[in-house]
Amino acid sequence: MKSKVEEDEALALAYGEMADLDKSVDDEIEAALKNGNTVTASVNLLELKKKMGIKMINGPVGKS
Repeated sequence: MKSKVEEDEALALAYGEMADLDKSVDDEIEAALKNGNTVTASVNLLELKKKMGIKMINGPVGKS
């Protein structure tokens, strides 16, 4: 029971921190799109999938 209370408190703190953020999710998305980091994000995603052992059926987008 104590662990459930601690888990709920941690979750409440996390939600509180998210509510205190100055930027909304939409603001962060717009900033990311303006920076043009989509290629870097795609590469990072592929590297993460490789580390996690996720197999790609048709290979990365744009490659044959």
